[in-house]
Amino acid sequence: MASHVAAISAFVEGAPPGELANVITDIEALTIDNPSATSELGSAFRKYNEEQFATVKLPGSSNHVIVSSHNSLGDDRYYDVGSSSCFAFDHTTQKASNVQSYALESTNLDLIKSFLKNLAPYIEEHYPDASFGVYPIQDDTEIAIAIVANKYSPKNLWNGRWRSLYKFSPSSLTLNGYIKVDVHYYENGNVRLLTTKPISRSLSSSTGAAVVREISSLEKKYQEDLNESFYNLSEGAFKGLRRQLPVTRQKVEWDKIAGYRLGHDIGTGNNNRRKLNFECLLCLGSEIAKKIRTLLPFRTPIHLCGSQSSSFLHHSPLSTFFDEAPHDWPREYRVKGSILSQRTSDESKLLA
Repeated sequence: MASHVAAISAFVEGAPPGELANVITDIEALTIDNPSATSELGSAFRKYNEEQFATVKLPGSSNHVIVSSHNSLGDDRYYDVGSSSCFAFDHTTQKASNVQSYALESTNLDLIKSFLKNLAPYIEEHYPDASFGVYPIQDDTEIAIAIVANKYSPKNLWNGRWRSLYKFSPSSLTLNGYIKVDVHYYENGNVRLLTTKPISRSLSSSTGAAVVREISSLEKKYQEDLNESFYNLSEGAFKGLRRQLPVTRQKVEWDKIAGYRLGHDIGTGNNNRRKLNFECLLCLGSEIAKKIRTLLPFRTPIHLCGSQSSSFLHHSPLSTFFDEAPHDWPREYRVKGSILSQRTSDESKLLA
């Protein structure tokens, strides 16, 4: 039974942004002969919500607060410095209850309030919809700053999340942490972009304004790196997947690339797989770029042409499209190993 719980927990911990409820529904369908399976996943739900910086709207409040290991009081209760409250959180339903007043005691309380004051206008200016929190950690020797922005669009078959965590040490004036972006796009396929940017900086000041300025600089630079990666995606990684010209022997009309639709052009089933071509792959990059564009904090354009490859695309889901060629394909496509190979006159390389 323990092995079953561990296996099912892996599904929970890998749930894409905004899709935990869907994963729970699938788990219940797969374990219909064991109705208590979901109730045994409490620790997995807790780990997922705390690592993903789950947000919840407190009863009687219009603001969302963060759930994380850094503001945990134990027994599934959490506190929020900004609202001076604590609450109980159900990790399965992601609902808050039993809200009470809470007064934080910390030797760095003034600095924490300064961080909150300076973060508010930064978040308001650069994020379309985000939550943030500041908490004392490591026996009150460090301060954790958590930022999370969610963008869910299930009608358009994609969801995304931006997470930032910074740990500031007032004694050493160091700022460490990470930035993570997670976007899931599932129109007639399953593509997921996962990125992690480690952060390590030394600062010259411990004021709230100085720390927030450094955070702003770091996040702007990281978004520029993402933009450059997408700029290089089409001419690099995607172009390397196949011949420079598609089977039509005509160049791609770049000004019309935004008009391609991944699901429409690729289709489903073996017969429609014949339509997989260079334009479809480029459309994939275009779609991911457009989705992540709405999630990132800085409103800079994302380009879709370039000359270098990108390492940001999580490749394993693409195997859905890159299976071995069906045997009823024309001979020039039936090259052993990949449907993306070049034409060849060598009969020994053709599939039997």
